[in-house]
Amino acid sequence: MSSVIQVVAVVQGKPGTAEAIERAVSSCVVLSRAEPGCRLYAPHRDVERADRFVFIESWLSREALAEHERTAHFQTMVQELALLLAEPLHVSVLDLLKSD
Repeated sequence: MSSVIQVVAVVQGKPGTAEAIERAVSSCVVLSRAEPGCRLYAPHRDVERADRFVFIESWLSREALAEHERTAHFQTMVQELALLLAEPLHVSVLDLLKSD
């Protein structure tokens, strides 16, 4: 398996919180993409459920992801999201399977 990892994170907001969630997320995007270990940081808004957001990310290693989670911009986003969530953040850390 590769050291590069993929992350899929789902943010389910309370009804009516989509704009506030989008603001909290957008403040983190540019800084996250500039991190040396970031290969992809792409938050998406669900077209059928406005208060649901899905992050698709790629990091050079688990260590790079851990470093990201310690940054001030990530911590600020997490704090801003805390009051907006309908359920806990769901994060899946994935290794790409080889297809040889």
